[in-house]
Formats: sequence, structure tokens, C-alpha cells
Amino acid sequence: MNAGFASALLDPTAPCPPDLKTWNASDPVARFNVYRNNVIFSLTAALRETFTATCALLGAPHFERLARAFVRAHPPRSPVLWRYGVVAPSFADFLADHSATQPYLGDVARLEAQRVVAYHATDADAVKPEDIAALLTNPQQLAALRMRLHPSVNVVRSSCAIASLWEARQQDPPTAHIDPLAPEDALVLREQMAVRVLRLSPGDADFIERLQADATVADAAEAALVVAPAFDLAAILGVLIRYGGIAALHTD
Repeated sequence: MNAGFASALLDPTAPCPPDLKTWNASDPVARFNVYRNNVIFSLTAALRETFTATCALLGAPHFERLARAFVRAHPPRSPVLWRYGVVAPSFADFLADHSATQPYLGDVARLEAQRVVAYHATDADAVKPEDIAALLTNPQQLAALRMRLHPSVNVVRSSCAIASLWEARQQDPPTAHIDPLAPEDALVLREQMAVRVLRLSPGDADFIERLQADATVADAAEAALVVAPAFDLAAILGVLIRYGGIAALHTD
């Protein structure tokens, strides 16, 4: 009964489950149809609220069709609604498989999902700028330093202009003349209660990912310079300090 009920709930063509009864003897078919519509509407609304820029890029009617298809294919696995479409199975992966003509949509959705993850990440105090200032003036100390980044910090890499496309949809009217296929990496982190999306310069993503793997600043910078000879260590450290992205400092 439960399996049949759940299956019919997400399939608008399925008949009302047999033996379904209502508490007030009203028509169970009509009541079930109303309930089914409410469930699908609520789940698609949750996706629309999470993936606002993706919805704008797709257009509301097309987004609605894809969202409903996702709901039918992937019902919630958790009662925590903010996780729906954000963690596996992800709406971003679904879009990547269903939007071949707009290859950037899946990555923009990944970026928006990461914003939700950052918002719900564990709290941690950020290192104060004055606490790190002395280290920044001592090259030997700085090279040996390891940085534990804030739990909300993450990098989203893409062969498309994900940060620019997302940022453009935060303005009214949206920014025009963006090449959607220009590669961009984005930094996502939470500054107090505000989630920031920042476009990264070449090498920045490699540097941050190395720090997250517990590399020293020197080793992380060396890895970044391999892929981007113009990598600017001072600039990316300034970004992390400014937005509270560094949670702790330690050396061997």
C-alpha cells in the first residue's frame, strides 16, 4: 500500500491507490488528486527557490517542466527540504543530462546548490586581520603556515562563466554581453549570515583546494603557479581575510 501510494503520488497519470479512504467519507480520488498536486507544487517551489538564477536562465515555463520531471524521477530522501536537489541526487546533475544545448546550466545550478550548503555550514570564528598581519610581513613564517579555512568555503570549477551568469541574474536588468562558455572558477563562502559568490583569478582555485588539503601556504602557492604563472598570492589571501574565510592558523 505504502509503495503504491508513494508511486502514485508523483505520477499525475496514475490512478488513485485502491482501498484509500477519507476520514469524512468524501471522494478519495478528488482528495488524493489535490494532495498530489500540493506535493508536486511544494517540491518544484523548493527547487525554484534554491535555483533562482538557473530558473531565470531557463525561463520559468521550461524550468517548471524540468523541475516536475526531476520531482517525479527523484522524490525526496530526507525530510530536510533545503537538501532537496542540493545533495545527491542533485538537480544540477539532472540539468546537465537534460540541457545539452545550454551546457552551462548544470554548473550554474551546482554553484547555487553550493550557496545553500555554505549557508547551512557549521559556524566558525574567522581569524582577525590583525592576527594574521604580522605573519604576512614575514615571508619565512608565511611560507610554513597552514590555514584551516571556514567550513563554508568551497570552490566550484567550470568550463563556463558560472560566476558571471549568476551575478548577472542578481541585477535588474541582468548584465548583457556575457560569453557563457568562458571558463570561470567561483569561490563560495559565508560571511556572517551573507553567502558570497566571488569570481576567482587563474590559480586561485588550485591554491584554495591545496589549503583545504592541509598544504602549507608555500606548497599551495607553488601548485597555483604551475597552472597560472600570474597567480597573485597577496590578492587571494586578501580576499580570504576580507570575507572571513580563514578560521585558524598553525605551523608544524
